Parts: sequence; structure tokens; C-alpha cells
Amino acid sequence: MEATNLSYLPPEIFDIIYSYLSYDSLLVVSVCSKTDRRLSIPYLFCAIKLSIDSLKAFNNGHLSHLNHRIRHVNFSDLDCASDFLQNVIKCRLYCESLHHFPNITGLHVFFAAPDNQHTALRVAIIRAASKHSWFRSLKSLSIDYTSIPDESPYYITPETVESSLNSKELHFLNPPGRRLTDIDDIPVLESLTSASVTAMVPRFSVDRDPSSDPLALFYCHSGSTLRDLKLKSSAMSYTYTLIFHLHGISRNEIAGVLLSIRKLDITLYSFNSFHFSGIVSRFRNLEELTINAPNYGMKELPAPIAMVERIVYYHMVALRNLKRARIPWPVTGEGVEADIEILTDTMRYLTTNQEARVREWNFRPANKHGLPELEYIDFVSGYEEVDDDYWYTYGGTVAYKGSDMTIARVYRDMRVEMRTEKGHRKGLEKPVWVNH
Repeated sequence: MEATNLSYLPPEIFDIIYSYLSYDSLLVVSVCSKTDRRLSIPYLFCAIKLSIDSLKAFNNGHLSHLNHRIRHVNFSDLDCASDFLQNVIKCRLYCESLHHFPNITGLHVFFAAPDNQHTALRVAIIRAASKHSWFRSLKSLSIDYTSIPDESPYYITPETVESSLNSKELHFLNPPGRRLTDIDDIPVLESLTSASVTAMVPRFSVDRDPSSDPLALFYCHSGSTLRDLKLKSSAMSYTYTLIFHLHGISRNEIAGVLLSIRKLDITLYSFNSFHFSGIVSRFRNLEELTINAPNYGMKELPAPIAMVERIVYYHMVALRNLKRARIPWPVTGEGVEADIEILTDTMRYLTTNQEARVREWNFRPANKHGLPELEYIDFVSGYEEVDDDYWYTYGGTVAYKGSDMTIARVYRDMRVEMRTEKGHRKGLEKPVWVNH
């Protein structure tokens, strides 16, 4: 059989093909011919992890031929909990290097900071990025952090930070003449579709001082095009956060942002039916929902077993457009077989009209006709607390198992698939708690 000659195909066809290839596949294709190399280069070098070494190469002009190809920039090596001062220094250097890349569409940052410093650093990063022409056109923005709690041996006080940093870093972290809440000089994002943020407010709830997290205001103003949100918070209540109202933003404006979101991935330190209500009441148009949280709270659901079905049904049935979900497993203590029966019953109620059972439960559902688009639900057992700051906060009293997770996937046709996934703490050392 003769080899097919693809050289006659227009470059636009190859562009479409290459856009679907993985990075490893692109590496293989790129060495096939000069033409393949030329066409694959934009996809091979569309993202970069900034480090001190790569920064030197760009600043020296050794990689200048790649500058205009970079679309996504990641700040690396900022998650060192033992040296927050170095994290600030690196962060400033990375921000100053952003002028090398004129076509950025995604900015992704993850850092470690003390509880009283993370907001200042997040605002500093966004303010530095906002000075560039590409900022308004950002499509993806991730500003996440891991906390260094007061009880940690690596905690550093604001006074120590101020006395240890030079004038450049201090000006970067706290610009003179500006309060932490003064973000009116930062333009809104006009094309933001994907965002990831840690603790927009510590509880994403009410009665919060607006100075606790001015980025909540920023995301609200920039969120009219937001479709994909990854949120990490300590808890979720069913009320709207007061931080927006204190800045003159109405409840309708908040609702407009939250209702635009189609995919939500939320990580909570704990979870129960009240948190479930808080999520559903805000994000009514979700198509995909992922809740990463321990299922301890779901183990406390009251008897009889029908109550478990009722609580899951009551909240999820309001998500009319839901297609896929991953939520904590509402363990009843009756055994796996009994749990599976409950989960399949819950799916049956969610996908069909079960008016008789709903009347028996004595409440009016938000949607009595079920969820026509729902494909499956993953019920997860064995997820552990997400962060070491939770460990510190509770004084080492929370179990640190490092075990695998068990997932029951229940399909629309009531099929059940059981599988095991590696726990996110598997293989990690138990953190050391220091009692001051």
C-alpha cells in the first residue's frame, strides 16, 4: 500500500489537527519534518513556567524568538512555606518579566503565604499584571494560595516582613498611598471565562469586612463572561456575601455573575447539607458540579435512610441543567450495599417525575420534573481535608489517614461502577503541629 501524501493539505488543516494533540504527541510530530516543526512550534511553546532560570534566559534575550508565542504563564516555586520572603521576591521578579510576553491569555499563580499576607500578595500580582495591554483580554486567571497559619513554625509576622524586605518588594506588596481595598485602578476583565481563586472570603458568607478580600469585588466586576470557576473556601452558606453590598453592588449583579457559571469545582474543609444549599442557591445554571470535601458531615444525616435520599434530591433537583456531578458520598452506616441502593434511588428520583414520593417528603421541589440532561453522579468516600492549615487549626485532632478514595458512579440507567482513586494525601507525611 502506498503511503498517503499529506503535503498537499493546507496549513489550516494541520493547525486544527495539532490543536487536539497532547504535548508528548506534538514533540514526536515536531521532528518528522521541517514543515511539521514549523507548524507545531506555536503549540509546543504556548505555555511556560516562569522560574529564576527561565527568567534569566528571557531577560538575556536567549529565548526572545518565543516571546510572542507564549499564551499561558505560570509562576513556579512560590509554594515554599518555609520562606515567604523569597516568595515575595520571586513574585515581584516574575511580574516585572511579564512585558516579554505580549499575547498572554492565561495567568496562573500558586503561592504560600501567612494568613495576614495572602490578600496583599494576590492584589499585588493582579495590579502588576493590569499594567499590560493584554490584561483586559485575559481568558483564564488563577490566583491560589496555601496558608501558613499562625501556629506554623514558618509563620512570619507583618513587622518581620516589613523590616526584612527592601524598598522594591515593599512597594510591590504595599504601594504607597493605597489601602488594600483600593482596587479601582485595576481594570475589569472583558473576556474572562475561567478562574480559580482561594477563599474569596474565608466563609464566602455574610458579616465580612470588605478589607478581608477585595478580590471578591474584582471577580464580581469581571465575571459576566465567567463560565468555569474553581473555588476553595472553608465553608459555604446560603446567604450572599456582604462584601459586595458594602461596595455598592446589588444582589441582582451578584446573581448575574454566579448564574453565568456552567462548571463549578469547589473545595471545602467540611461539608454538610447547609453547604449543599449554599452552593445550589448561588449557581443555578451549572452543567458540571464537583464538590471536594470530606463526607463526615454527610455521615451525620438523620435517620431514616429516606432522609438521605430526600436531602440529596432536594438540593440537586434545583440544578435543571446539570449533566455531571461529583459529590461527597452520604454514608448511612448501613453498609455499602444499602448505600448503593440509596444512591440508585436518588438517581431515579432525580431523572424521573416522582411526585408521589415528593409529596410523601412534604416539600415543594424547585423542579418536579427531574433533570433531563443528567448523565451520572460520582459519590466519593474517603476524601480528606485539603490543607495543612486545617490540620494546624484543629490542633492535630483530625485524622490524617493518607488513604485511597472509593467512588461509586451511578448512571442515569441505574448502572453502578465502583472504583478506587489515589487519595490526595496518599504518601504525604503528616504535618507537624506546634502548640505555641
